[in-house]
This record gives sequence, structure tokens and C-alpha cells, in this order.
Amino acid sequence: MGKKIAFLDIDGTLSLMDGTILESSIYACTKARANGHKIYLCTGRSKHEVFGEIWDIGFDGLIGAGGAHIEVGNQVLLHRTLSLEQCQQAVDFFDEKRIDFFLECDSGIYTSKYFLPVMEKIVYGDICEAQINEIKQRNEYHPFLALMTSGETNLYRDDVNKISFLGNNTIDISEIKARFENEFSIIGGSVDLFGKNSGELGALGINKASAIKVLLEHIDGSIDNCYAIGDGINDLEMFECCAKSVAMGNAHPEIKAIADFVVSSNEENGVYEAFEYLGLLD
Repeated sequence: MGKKIAFLDIDGTLSLMDGTILESSIYACTKARANGHKIYLCTGRSKHEVFGEIWDIGFDGLIGAGGAHIEVGNQVLLHRTLSLEQCQQAVDFFDEKRIDFFLECDSGIYTSKYFLPVMEKIVYGDICEAQINEIKQRNEYHPFLALMTSGETNLYRDDVNKISFLGNNTIDISEIKARFENEFSIIGGSVDLFGKNSGELGALGINKASAIKVLLEHIDGSIDNCYAIGDGINDLEMFECCAKSVAMGNAHPEIKAIADFVVSSNEENGVYEAFEYLGLLD
């Protein structure tokens, strides 16, 4: 059989909740590429959020920002951003509804006023600022939080890949979808840590599957030879698009329901099992 093409999600799949990556996952990626298969990261993260230690594993390219950014090697095939008007509409809405959010740009991650302290409470529990500072001094601060820029007075930007928001018990995700269904692609519950009614707003018509098709055209690849590995709702189109799909044991029930195979959780060597099942390690 010809060489295979695998699309690998990061959060909840390759990366654990604290940002670490299992040695078995690193071995699986390295071994698969040594066998001549192509492995692409396919993530909701923008490029700025793909840390150096992830790239150091070795990948053939990146589908980032849920499909809004595509690159193969050093060549950028697509970089789709929201318009300034779209950004302004979303920022004003979230501020009015008191929903915490962050803007994902290639230049950085820019948060609403209270987003960072809220996320620190989610990650670390009820601890004081002095304890947070101690965590930072020990270089144990969550790498995702370390990327964030808080306190920007003007969040109207024209370089936003997508906007992610935390859940808010006072407003249902259905209201957000109804408000913006004609403006954005909307995915609810894409990150479990962000809570019920959380989600993300991206460019209309953009998702992981649309990006895979662009990438395949560039490398002259066949969808019949493509394999998807993931765990979240934003992997849905990717699973439906590829010839075979594997869900982590910790995956969302909707993802497990359509997967060809379900492996152990990403904390229990699930990525290695997925690569093994797909024949990437032979």
C-alpha cells in the first residue's frame, strides 16, 4: 500500500491538559515519518500557539486555527482572517453579555479584561496572586496561559484568525449561534476546559476538512489515503472527510460515534494506539 497521510489534532489528542506530550506519542510520530508517511498537525490552535517543543517532534506541515491557516514546509497555502467589522461585532457582543474571550492572531493571543484570572482559577483553583507568581517563578505556569496578552484597551483587530470564548451560565450557546450564524462558522464546546456554552467563531466556510482538501490539492494527495486522529467537536468534519478516523478514549461522544475506531485516552498512550491501528508504525 502507498504511503499514508495522517492529520493529528493537538489539544485532547497529542497534548495533555497541562500541555505535556507523552513519550509514546512522540515515538509514534517520529516512527511514522521515518516509515515514509506524512503527518500533519490539524488543530484549532493558531500558529502562535503551536509551541517549539511540538514542532521539534517533526511534522510535514500545519492546518491551524481550525482550518484558517495552512502551511506545508515553509510555504503558507492559506491564511484567512476575520474582518475588522466582524471582530468589532463579536467583541461588542461578548462585552455586553459579559462573556470572557480571546482573539487568536499569529502575532499573539489577546484576551478580554477578566479572561486570564478566570482561566487561572479554572486551571489552578482558588489560589491567590502570590501563589500564581510562585508557579510562574518555578516555570510551571501553563504554557497556553503564558502566551496570553491581557489588558489591551483596543481589541478591534483585523488580523484575527478566530475568536474563542468561555461558557457563561447566563447565556446559552444557541443564542450566540442565532446571533452570528450568518457571520461566522460557529463551533460549540470545542474545548472541554472552557465549560458549557463555550465555543469559537471562525470564518464562514472554514473548517478542518476544507483545509485538508486545499492541502491535498497542493501535494497531489488522495483523500482515500488520509487518516484523522482527534477528540473534539471541531474534528467532526475532519472525521467525515478522511478515509479512516480514530477517536481518543477521552473524545466527545459525537466524535466517538462516527469514528472507525476508538483507542485509549490521550493520557494512556491513545496516540500510539491510533498510529498502530492505522498501520503507520509497521
